Amino acid sequence: MSWNGTVRCSHCYGKGHNKRSCPKRLKEAKENPDGYYGRQVAGERRDNKHRAMNRLCSYCRKTGHNRKTCKALKVDKVYAIKKNKKLVEIAKQAMKKCGLGIGALISTSKGDKVYLVTGMDWSIMDVKCFVNWTYDTPIVVRDFSDTYEQSLPLKYLPSFLHCFSELLEPHEEEFGKVNNPYYSQKDGNFRIISSPISAENVEKQMPDKWLSGEMLREKTWKDHQGKPERRVWVDRTFVDPSHEI
Repeated sequence: MSWNGTVRCSHCYGKGHNKRSCPKRLKEAKENPDGYYGRQVAGERRDNKHRAMNRLCSYCRKTGHNRKTCKALKVDKVYAIKKNKKLVEIAKQAMKKCGLGIGALISTSKGDKVYLVTGMDWSIMDVKCFVNWTYDTPIVVRDFSDTYEQSLPLKYLPSFLHCFSELLEPHEEEFGKVNNPYYSQKDGNFRIISSPISAENVEKQMPDKWLSGEMLREKTWKDHQGKPERRVWVDRTFVDPSHEI
């Protein structure tokens, strides 16, 4: 590479490629496979094939491929989206039942403050949001007293949690990692006091991509430091049990 950052070939001295990918060198090797360049290119290809066969996948820990081409990861991602879609459907029904959507009014448990729901961050309302009831904050509200906006976690809305838990009960075996939230938020911090929007309009606010289950965050496949996670450590909720490696 030259001082200005442009790749320069050491074979033909052209710009934009290196010796291994040099079209002139590859052409010479093809025209005379038994010649010097022909044998050189053939040796490089054998070395590349050998390295590929011994490459260790960071996801399934098998050799012969990398994470980008890992079949297990592709299978698991399809499986995870299907699981996410099922849980999103439960969340959708719970939101329709309790009237949770943009335009709903909520108050603190003491009733000393009233808030208007002004937005929903659908991108973080996935399985990871419901697993152990994390502190993801998808509900955007505005305080009527000072027009200040803030975001709330779903675990602070007991009316939604009650509906969600009832609908989830028949699927508890499938979503065993989704815990009942009442152990930590028994009384709740906020309550929905009024919802002028109908169940039909609540559903209309939901993006098609969210309903399809495709809004599943990449953090599903990463550890707490944001690094790519191995399959053996990925939450079992997202790993297809029928695909063995």
